Amino acid sequence: MEKDNFITSYGFIATIVVTVVGIGIFSYPREIADKVGGDLWLVTILAGLINLILLKLVVEAIRVNGFQKISHIVKGKFGLIFGGLILILMCLPTIFAISLGMRDFIEVVKMYLLAKTPTEFLLIITILTGVYIVRGGVSSNVKFNEITLWIMFIPMFIVLIFAMKHANYTNILPPFRQDGKTYLYALPAAAFSFTGLEVVYIILPQLRNKKEAFKSIKKSLFFIVAFYIIVSVTCIAVLTTPVTKKLLWPTIDMIRTIELPGAFVERWDGVMMALWIIVFFTTFSNGFTFSAYILRDALPLNDMRISAFVIAPFIYLVAMFPTNITELYSHIHLITPFNYIINLLIIPLILILLGKNKSNTTRGEEE
Repeated sequence: MEKDNFITSYGFIATIVVTVVGIGIFSYPREIADKVGGDLWLVTILAGLINLILLKLVVEAIRVNGFQKISHIVKGKFGLIFGGLILILMCLPTIFAISLGMRDFIEVVKMYLLAKTPTEFLLIITILTGVYIVRGGVSSNVKFNEITLWIMFIPMFIVLIFAMKHANYTNILPPFRQDGKTYLYALPAAAFSFTGLEVVYIILPQLRNKKEAFKSIKKSLFFIVAFYIIVSVTCIAVLTTPVTKKLLWPTIDMIRTIELPGAFVERWDGVMMALWIIVFFTTFSNGFTFSAYILRDALPLNDMRISAFVIAPFIYLVAMFPTNITELYSHIHLITPFNYIINLLIIPLILILLGKNKSNTTRGEEE
């Protein structure tokens, strides 16, 4: 097992961040502002805390089982056949999530960049690109994440700084203007926007310093929560709450308000879209890798390249199923809770309850 411990803490943090922060950030300000208005920063913090607790369960589930691969743990507890079915159940919600997320990405691309390009063609090209990335396995994806983290976020923060020049932060005032039930109603939507955290299952067993795993997770979620708050609050400060609620992708519209006379860059939304192609592929490739990794061991197929090609047609079919944007977001909101309930709540609790004695579980942590 020692030879598999190749992932550094930075690689772990980068993987979590780039997997979670995906195309959903375009619509996140609208979805949460529609429920709690300018108090979306508070709901985002609470959502981060909920996800932190759920990931604590995942870390504990892997720890009490000796930091083994998730497929070994599940099959060891439930047998080859039933364990294989459980593994398939784990990857199915992720397959649906990345498929619908890809359709969302394609719709954004068609809206702002390639209006006349057929959706089917864009989907096929995107899937084939994803298959190529997944072929490299977990190690290649982690290296890709380490590189893209800075490529993604440094330009994004620069763009946000320019957007802040048009901001009026009194638009988020006064705070705490909603009743308690409203915050509770908005909390699930905010928490579910952290989709992709299940990638921890395949990264954690291969982490070099497992004792620092939860500390790295806290750093990751702090970064994600801070980024979500900055983007969302800036959207309301620039566009106001009523306008943010009406726009489909308010983050893009906020960036389009940037005007710098004589600046080298004329279309900042074009720059953001170019960056967001990278953002999407990190989310898509990591979710695709998780699904291919789990499915490979569930069937078994012995090779992630085979499982990736098995999954690819399903991704296309699921992505093509929604007939419009409204239906697309309806399906996204329907499937995301299943991902959370299965992968971040039920599976960890079962594995903790069935875990080994502590004396037999510290091997991986001491490596």
